[in-house]
Amino acid sequence: MQIHIFSDRLEISNPGSLVGGMELKDLGKRSVPRNPLIFGMLYRMNLVEHVGSGIKRIKEALAEDGLPEPVLEVDEHWFSITFVRASLQLEQPTVKMSEKTSEKILHLIAPNSSITISELSATLDVAARTIERNIEKLRVQHRIRQVGPDKGGHWEVVD
Repeated sequence: MQIHIFSDRLEISNPGSLVGGMELKDLGKRSVPRNPLIFGMLYRMNLVEHVGSGIKRIKEALAEDGLPEPVLEVDEHWFSITFVRASLQLEQPTVKMSEKTSEKILHLIAPNSSITISELSATLDVAARTIERNIEKLRVQHRIRQVGPDKGGHWEVVD
């Protein structure tokens, strides 16, 4: 496996094509194990979960965080997946959902300056990474600041 980190994207490439009979359009819809014997053993040991759902879960997680779907490429020698880097999303005009999430975060921080990212995530029913990205955006915009260390510190809403 090779991981390439660029200023605008993350590319993960793996030697080898898809398992026999699979095509790019099948990803996220069906699953064929590369090694049926090893898969069977791991499955019987309850060490396999969500069979064939990886691509679908990746796409759902990216959509939840307001990021574009990954680009999947396959040929007879390589399989690769490319992700747009999240940090660049902060520099682009924000989508309405992100603006609403940021405002909700501000409204939750104002009365409870020691609220944690996991508490914000649970309250707003969004991924912790979404909260982190929105908090970073609010910091860059100088709308909030953290006082003290990550553990034991608190937030201040800047007027």
